[in-house]
Amino acid sequence: MNPVLAECIARYRQCAAMHGVASEDGNARKANQNCDEPLDVLAEIRQLGAEGRSGLVALLNDEDASVRCWAATHCLKSDPGMAGALLECLSHGCGVVALDASIVLGKWHKGTLDTP
Repeated sequence: MNPVLAECIARYRQCAAMHGVASEDGNARKANQNCDEPLDVLAEIRQLGAEGRSGLVALLNDEDASVRCWAATHCLKSDPGMAGALLECLSHGCGVVALDASIVLGKWHKGTLDTP
């Protein structure tokens, strides 16, 4: 993985994980603060083409459920089978990640999901 992509993936992962912790803690203000940066980094990742997509897909196996949920959400357009299956699995869990996964899936199936 090239150094630029590695740094982008690390930043995306860190922000997604911090968003998950803040959400689980019920700290909406902090969670919202950690929403914008992963989306900014996502744009950088996508500019790297196939290598960027591969880096994002690798996060589908991350140990942190929040990171997996974020990555699956952003992989739905490019890999709906794998990303959708992961979101389905996450939606059967507990907590905020399960709720987020359910919401994403519902919007995806209705055709109303607006992801970058």
